[in-house]
Amino acid sequence: MIGVERLQRVLHIVGASAAVKNGSGPISVNLIAPSDAGKTQLILSAQPPHARVINDFTTASLLRLLDVAKPPTFLIVPDLNTVISHKPAVATLTMAFLLSLLAEGVTEIPGVDEDTKLKAKNLKTRGVRVALITGMTPEMFHTKRGAWRKTGFLRRLVPIHYAYSADTLTKIQDAIMNGADTLAYRHFVQRPPKRRDIKLTPKIEDGLRRLSEQVTERQLIWTSRSRDGVERVQHAHDYPFSAHKVLRQFARSAALLSNRSIATQKDLASVKDIVKFMRYDRPEEI
Repeated sequence: MIGVERLQRVLHIVGASAAVKNGSGPISVNLIAPSDAGKTQLILSAQPPHARVINDFTTASLLRLLDVAKPPTFLIVPDLNTVISHKPAVATLTMAFLLSLLAEGVTEIPGVDEDTKLKAKNLKTRGVRVALITGMTPEMFHTKRGAWRKTGFLRRLVPIHYAYSADTLTKIQDAIMNGADTLAYRHFVQRPPKRRDIKLTPKIEDGLRRLSEQVTERQLIWTSRSRDGVERVQHAHDYPFSAHKVLRQFARSAALLSNRSIATQKDLASVKDIVKFMRYDRPEEI
């Protein structure tokens, strides 16, 4: 894989986010890039610990997957296009259930026969909760972004919007011409880091707050035209709170991955890098 070091670093930090004590929980991300951009290769080459890789699912299959003593912390779905391409009724129900899993968690789901289909008996404050690592094409994302904004799903899924620069495209083409056209990439699973609490200094906190306001106001937006041709800007989030929580967790996760108990300017630099990808208006070139 060529030119994806920054993205691999992002995914490694995301994978460590589940080990941050007293944080907002593991981070969910959505890689948005054209077909043949290597999203699946990238995701499978940087798998977090305690993850389950599935290519497709419905509400029923997710129930069976989660109704175990130790459910996965992350669900890895290399191509979300497959899931949302089911019949509308099936896909809508599946995404509604997934939204609950990514948010507060699911504690109990009674069946129509009153037998419990899923019950988190040993989790006192939150039920079964997972994070999602997935990818999709920009075209498919554009058809779903409005509906997902209304349901709140966009707030739960951090966009990693990327495209290849001209230089990287040339390097990839040269590599293919020289025989690198096979699926010779590793399925790598990260080692689980030791759980710990990570402190944030007032200076780091201030930087994260500013970044959350920047990304919400200027980057998590898209433009659309009304029937009379008037162009308007649509903000994905009404408030910067969700982005703020994500960036705090990302900074703490970066520090944990570097075996630090207090986040530093190096960890803030890692946050600034992921922020470059957190946008709907255009991709970050790598």
